[in-house]
Parts: sequence; C-alpha cells; structure tokens
Amino acid sequence: MNSNDRLLMNIGLVITVIAVLGAAVAGGELDETDEGGNGGEKKFRYDGLNDTQTSDQLNEGSADEYDYLPGNDTAAVTVFVRAELTWTDEDPIIGFTNEPDRFNLTITAPTGRIFADEAENGDDRQGSIVITIEDSEWREGWTVRVTMVEAGDQWDPLHLFSLQDAGNGYELKVTFEFKVPL
Repeated sequence: MNSNDRLLMNIGLVITVIAVLGAAVAGGELDETDEGGNGGEKKFRYDGLNDTQTSDQLNEGSADEYDYLPGNDTAAVTVFVRAELTWTDEDPIIGFTNEPDRFNLTITAPTGRIFADEAENGDDRQGSIVITIEDSEWREGWTVRVTMVEAGDQWDPLHLFSLQDAGNGYELKVTFEFKVPL
C-alpha cells in the first residue's frame, strides 16, 4: 500500500468518526426520508425513551408490570426495544448454602407477540436477563413484566433445616428507540 492509499484511507476513517460523533451529539434527533410506495416521501424524526424501575422486594410468585407508549403518540413506530433486568441475591448465613433466585422477564408487543426469557443468579449472587428486539416496526403500547419465579431458600450443611427466602429486589432498565412522522 503506498502513501497516497494510506492517506485516503485515513481521511475516510476521520470522516466516518466525525459522522458517528455528530449523530451521537445530536442525540438521535436525525431526520430520515422514507420513500413510500405511493411516490411520496415520508419524513421521520428519531427519538428515544429510557426508563429505570427498581423494586426493593418482589415476592416469589408475584409480578410487576410496566406499560409504555413510546413517543406518547400512536403514530410513533418503535424500531428497537431493549430490557435489562438485574438482581443480587442475599448473602448466605454463615454455614448455610443459598439456592439461587429465578426471575422471568417478558415483553409483550402491541401485536400480542411475546418475547420472554428466564434465568437464575450464579454463585456470585448476581443475575441478569437481557431481551433485545430490533426492526420491530410496531406502533402503540408495550408491556414489560418482571416475575419472581422462585426465591431459593438457604439450607444448613446437612440439608435438614432451611430458612425461607420470600423474594428479591431488582432493577429494570428499558430502552426504546422510535421514529415519529414529521
């Protein structure tokens, strides 16, 4: 590769970095033109919604539900959804073992389609579930549901005596990216 090729490659890299940084600084407020099949142009503005929900205690068998209408407008079209659920199980009592807690995370799309996953925390007591939906192109409301499926009890070394775990707290982070017609 000669020096002219390297120079052109570096210039292209700098232009790409500037474009990406410019889009990030704009905060996703970029306009897009969508060529419609009817010969007209539809213009969109991209926007986002970030929400965090926390619970100090969700009991075994219970669920919390959160409803979202991205853009507060039924004309908004959701193009990306990400929900991340995290939790930390309690420390075991000295001499006891702590069975893991199990959570379920469910996202229900406006069409009724369900995206769900379930997991339990590891030996480090940390647990997480992430669901990502891309290119959804759905309108209207979404529901995110957190269910405490099973709270693992603590057991003595001989497995003769247990301390019941009622539930666990969690943190839920939900991100929507959507486009709104101009």
